[in-house]
Amino acid sequence: MTLGNERAFVNHLGIQHAIANVTHLWRLLFGQDAVDNDVSLTSKNSIYTTGVVIYYDLTPGRAMPLPKVYIPVRHYAESDEHICQVMSQYYHEIGFVKSGSTYQQMVEEAL
Repeated sequence: MTLGNERAFVNHLGIQHAIANVTHLWRLLFGQDAVDNDVSLTSKNSIYTTGVVIYYDLTPGRAMPLPKVYIPVRHYAESDEHICQVMSQYYHEIGFVKSGSTYQQMVEEAL
């Protein structure tokens, strides 16, 4: 997410916040040691969406690109229920209490 540890990107508060959020979500999904140790991302279901995709939103007039991360968790997490529980917890912890309270119900209704 830091474009090769470029000083401007690493020190940018938005980048630091994004890295902290992704690290927190990763630990909730895969366990506390998942960040500090290598975690094998062997897909259980698909060869087409393995790995994590990091990409950047480049907007005219914005000095810094906005990093975005796609983690195809449904291929790596233990179950859909676990993903819903983690997302509910994550939303509560980052201050999106309403989203955290309704997340699992919304997913169930959509399915």
